[in-house]
Amino acid sequence: MSSSARHISDLGDMDSNWFVLVGGRDGVAGSECFMDQWPPWRQGEMMHIPLRPESVRAAFKHHSRVTPETSAG
Repeated sequence: MSSSARHISDLGDMDSNWFVLVGGRDGVAGSECFMDQWPPWRQGEMMHIPLRPESVRAAFKHHSRVTPETSAG
């Protein structure tokens, strides 16, 4: 048995975070991205995930906006 998630962070640097998840981006069995991180996990690779807003904007060009659904009452 092995770990299904790996996470390494340098608490002194908000941009020094490394992750990989065996269950993929959403963890939903049968979804398109389930197990999409299996190859890097198996090879001991991780993804760099910065947390400072300016670093995130520089590293990731795509963004999604999630808003709560409103219901008519």
